[in-house]
Amino acid sequence: LLLAAAATACASPGRPSGADRWEAFAVRFGTLARFPMRALVAGGDSARRIDGALMVWPLRAADGDIVLVDAGFTREKFITQWKPVDYVTPDSALRRAGFDPGRVTDIIISHIHWDHADGVERFPYARIWLQRQEFEYYVGADGSAKDRAIDPEVAKMYRRLFDAGRIRFAEGDSAPIRPGIRVYTGGKHTF
Repeated sequence: LLLAAAATACASPGRPSGADRWEAFAVRFGTLARFPMRALVAGGDSARRIDGALMVWPLRAADGDIVLVDAGFTREKFITQWKPVDYVTPDSALRRAGFDPGRVTDIIISHIHWDHADGVERFPYARIWLQRQEFEYYVGADGSAKDRAIDPEVAKMYRRLFDAGRIRFAEGDSAPIRPGIRVYTGGKHTF
């Protein structure tokens, strides 16, 4: 399940050191077999299919804390609809790869689609980070889904987590999460 590890940043001018140094890993929790390329790449070959890796990305601090990038999914309706091969819950995949899910202090959600955002409840003590504009665009004050790009159950969950004080907002480009970790806006895959 542990697919790749990035080298720890070297201590040098302009580079993180000590508490600011993180190791980055890729952990697979399943595969979407024969997924259509056109669903991933605008204008992609409609006949081409790939085996799409379902991943979460633990970032490990020197003290063992983990910041998780994306949380995968766990709802049975998604598993039934998409039929992932070799699926395990993201927290189980982390455990198998040698990470303690209980050490996840923060989860950075890259975007609000179900396959990245649904699994946050598997990490009940983690702060959840996402762009304020993403949250406000998709999640209604009553927990409704304001756009079809967010699953209605995921929208309700995010409103509940916000009301419970677990959501933290990144504010645009170059927003700090923890020392050594900053997030940036992307290419508008979602709002």
